[in-house]
Amino acid sequence: MVNSAIHASSGWLLRTACLLLLLPGITLGRESPEQTVSLSRELLTQPADDLPASRETSRHSTGRNQGVTAGFLSYDVDANQRRKADDSRSRRYNLNYTLGFNAGAWRLRHNANARIDEEQRGYDVISSYAQHDLSRFNSRLTLGQYSTPAELFDGVDFSGVQLRSDEQMRPMNQRGYAPVVRGVARTSATVTVSQQGSVIYETQVPPGEFIIHDLQAPKDSGDLDVVVSEADGSNHHFTVPYLTQVDLLRPGNSRYSFSLGRLREQQHVDGPWFGQSTWRHGVNNYSSLYTGGVLAEGYTALTAGSAAATPFGALSADITSSTASDMLDDDGTRRTLQGESYRLGYSHHLSATDTSLALAAYRFSNEDYVSLDDFAWQDDDDGAREQNRFQLTVSQPVGSWGQLDLSGTGRHYWDSDDQATTYQLGYRRDFNWGNLYLSASQDIKNDEPSSLYLASVTLPLGLASQSPDVTASSSFGSEDPTRFRTSIGDEFGAAHQANYQVHASLVGEQGTQLDDYGANLQWKTPATLFGINASREGDGNQYSGSLSGTLLAHSGGLLLSPNRGETMVLVQPRHGRRVRTSDSLQSYISASSDALMAGLTPYQANNIEFDTTRDNRWHLATREVIPTQGAIIVIHPDDYPQEELELYEEIRLDTNASDGGY
Repeated sequence: MVNSAIHASSGWLLRTACLLLLLPGITLGRESPEQTVSLSRELLTQPADDLPASRETSRHSTGRNQGVTAGFLSYDVDANQRRKADDSRSRRYNLNYTLGFNAGAWRLRHNANARIDEEQRGYDVISSYAQHDLSRFNSRLTLGQYSTPAELFDGVDFSGVQLRSDEQMRPMNQRGYAPVVRGVARTSATVTVSQQGSVIYETQVPPGEFIIHDLQAPKDSGDLDVVVSEADGSNHHFTVPYLTQVDLLRPGNSRYSFSLGRLREQQHVDGPWFGQSTWRHGVNNYSSLYTGGVLAEGYTALTAGSAAATPFGALSADITSSTASDMLDDDGTRRTLQGESYRLGYSHHLSATDTSLALAAYRFSNEDYVSLDDFAWQDDDDGAREQNRFQLTVSQPVGSWGQLDLSGTGRHYWDSDDQATTYQLGYRRDFNWGNLYLSASQDIKNDEPSSLYLASVTLPLGLASQSPDVTASSSFGSEDPTRFRTSIGDEFGAAHQANYQVHASLVGEQGTQLDDYGANLQWKTPATLFGINASREGDGNQYSGSLSGTLLAHSGGLLLSPNRGETMVLVQPRHGRRVRTSDSLQSYISASSDALMAGLTPYQANNIEFDTTRDNRWHLATREVIPTQGAIIVIHPDDYPQEELELYEEIRLDTNASDGGY
């Protein structure tokens, strides 16, 4: 029925007017035999002034928010134990953590990895620094242990000072990214991701295809080395290419960086002093220029290049010249080396076929080119210097038939047998009933190729919307037997805060031997995200557990949260009301509880949606925040003026009424 309290002057509903003209978005249908008409509309499609009151909505915008003074510990810890039939055991413990403190515009961070296994213990400081935004100049000052940018030179770790422009501070600029790691595990495995010798991520995965998309801000360059440690003790290794291409800048825009300090590695604290600077400038709509230099005791490097937009795609080219003195030769003598490196980059999107192509290639002209990293640690490696490197990625949608993805990377060295090339081809198609995935990969190391092929199908087990998913797959390779695998998994809980998977696989040409089976569970509680896994592979058992989340210390006390991130918002309800956030970490937050939400994008508007209770009714509200990098913002959902709105999702009209139902 129609609410007659709506004022006729509102224009939203008049007794003698056509409803379909006055209510855009209305759908009309006759319901027989009652001879009624049902009208439905989307919520919030009408202006607020045109509706009566019942549900709240608010939009509160502010400028850049530095956040509150607070400290936090973000952690990701896992433990793994393997037990064989002879009762021998092996254990491994791994911890990745970030210790942070915010005070005004200052950001203090310490990122590290600690690990313990049967053979060794390790502790790597990934970075440890203090940062301060210089918003007026769209720049950031960093003091401590950090890494140099890698747009023009290879990135290196150092201890010192860095001043660098940040494109995220400019409106509408492209955000940075972290690469996605995809692979296949034959058993319940441990996946370890390293960059330039430092472990940046480690996790447990069940058998089958895995995707890692939540890497925590790796360095600007350096391919990602991925090791999959299988339950049977075998390992396989692959590389995810991560090369930063020089991009075009808007006309008149410039970007710069300046780094001064001392090179460092995990085992070497006392590297040579150096200085590095880079500068890029947008000349016009079609071209950009860039240059840079590196200066250290006994070493210099200069680079110059340009990027251009052509009708055939974006092209960049540059040349780097290096001079390194006191270099150790093969015969044990020392000499000065001078060489050049040439780089080409190309990317293009073919609109006609929707093909995305990206190619970045490095080619070193001769053996005498030396990078800063090779120069600094020449006495501690095999002396092999990179000859060429390439990266290729192609993405091709094929309409309703799915999508093809091709990637390749290769690296070769002078006077070394350590050569590696990897290709991967994948095809995915989504159906109404599930999806199909096919992949083929080939690794060529030291002229010895190895291949792996996988086919998998995922479909729901039942017709209900909450039915679990069943995945059946088959894989084989040049170094792996044929394997058939089946898994069942699903989410559960009021907010889908938990998920499970049960799996089993058969091995052999006929698939008659049970190879492994197991189960894993992951649960997102209001305090932490924990996971457990138990499996049996071959003649042994494997058990593992993991915990991840954030411990926040602020003026209101301590808070545990399952979410991790660099830029966060703390939601604090007041006045005895419950709050229901758009984040799935928990359905309801009591009046005395806070919620920490992560994953905010710095220097851009982030809409935080939540529902609050008032008079035993839920009211929708939205708060807009623009955080700075690493800020921890506090908001109180019910402290802002809100306008109540009553929205009718369905209006039923009696067509037999004497006035036509109006």
